[in-house]
Order: sequence, then structure tokens, then C-alpha cells
Amino acid sequence: MNSSDRLIHCVCEHHKSLYQWFLLHQEGLLTHHIVMAQKAWRVFEGGLRLHLELENEYLFSSTSNVLQTGELRWSKHVYLKEHDKVLKLLDQLSEMLLEFYDFEGRKKRLALLEVLEKQMTFRHVLEHHEEREEMDALKCLSGLDVKQAKAFELEITAWQSEQAELLTQLKVHFAAC
Repeated sequence: MNSSDRLIHCVCEHHKSLYQWFLLHQEGLLTHHIVMAQKAWRVFEGGLRLHLELENEYLFSSTSNVLQTGELRWSKHVYLKEHDKVLKLLDQLSEMLLEFYDFEGRKKRLALLEVLEKQMTFRHVLEHHEEREEMDALKCLSGLDVKQAKAFELEITAWQSEQAELLTQLKVHFAAC
């Protein structure tokens, strides 16, 4: 597997990993393991921010020559706007969760329904964005030179390695519930 194929695989696997963290967060909310839900959300949020920053830097920046106008089904502008939208929704959800954690009783249960509804809307936006990337922009990663491809991949794999122990702990914790 060449470096661009490895990087494409790595990015797609990171999409799956982020989804796994998202689900662990929701499982924590639903099982009333708020500390676990908070940990999973922090990891998800940090991983998603890293992911978008790397794509912006290596693919969609004004200095990047990787994507040529004719190569993309959708323009860089579309991807950058989607990244902005994802970050805005992520910030809104993070704020909503901070408020949710302080609620008690019925107010907390009702707020949970709101949080889950907002998260599903967010998840649909994210899925649509990831599908668009996987159909289009990620194919252009072959335009990165070997050094750039390795740097991009290294940042993603380093993040995943940092989270591996917590991932195992959360999986064990929820399996015991």
C-alpha cells in the first residue's frame, strides 16, 4: 500500500473512530454515567477538531496545491463551509452539554431528549460531510508529497494511540453495565 492509500485508509478509519467515541458518549448519557460521557465527548471533540484542522491545513488551505479546481466534484469553499458548520454545531453541543450536566431530575431527563435530538442532527451533518469527502476530496490526498502524507497520518495515529487506553477502559466499563 503506497503512502496516499495508507493515508486515505487512515482518514477513513479516523472517521469510524470518531463515530465510536460519539456512540460511547451517548451510551454514557443513556446509562447515567456522566463522567464517562464527559470523557468520551472530550475525546470525540478533540479528535474531530484535529481532523478538521488537518484537512484544512493539508487539503483546503489557500496555500495547498493538492486540490485542483477540476479535480473536485465540490469546491474547496464547500468543504471549508461544511467544516465551519460542523465546528459551530460542535460548539453548540458542547455548550448544551455543560448546561445539561448541571440539571437534576425531570429537567435533566427532558434536557437529555433535547441533547440527543440535537446530536442526531449533528451526526447527520457529519455523516453527509464524511460521505462527500470519501467520494471526492480524499482521493486527492495522492497529491500530497510523501513527507506531508506521513505528517498527516502521524498526527491521526498519534491521537488514536493517546486515546487507546481510555477507549479500552470505557468499553470494559460499559460492557459491565
